[in-house]
Amino acid sequence: MIKRGDPIPPGPLMRLMGGTIETLDPRALYGSGRHVIVGVVGAFTPVCGVSHLPEFMRLYDTLMAFGKTNSITSICVTDPFVVDAWGHSLGCDGKIALYADPVAAFTEQCGLSAEYGAIGMGKRSVRYILIFNEGVVERITVEPDPFKVEETSAKALISAEG
Repeated sequence: MIKRGDPIPPGPLMRLMGGTIETLDPRALYGSGRHVIVGVVGAFTPVCGVSHLPEFMRLYDTLMAFGKTNSITSICVTDPFVVDAWGHSLGCDGKIALYADPVAAFTEQCGLSAEYGAIGMGKRSVRYILIFNEGVVERITVEPDPFKVEETSAKALISAEG
């Protein structure tokens, strides 16, 4: 698993922009400045869509007020069309950018993939918070139970940042 001091893996990540799929290199996205990445198990799922990412939306201004973070983004192992629709449904536009990791390349390079075939989801990501600072890992927190949001909650991050 990725650890403090490790460089950003190459990915790639994807997003839908103006009806066109863009392929992005995480090293370019997160290589300069400080970035908080919220890793979610699945878009439109009860925990991710009702509590995890919505809490980051509600507390976005508080998190950004610390002045240490350039961006808060979320990565989900799914296609860019789903991530785009999910982001619009949550009102993420202009605050939290959502990126798709369609074949779990970035997620696997970070050692953060998990198999959820027993519940019909297949290969996905564990729930995590990853902070890149100037191109290297500053902090990684993995939620022990993917059906809970405790250690990877926005409130836990605020507490750690304060």
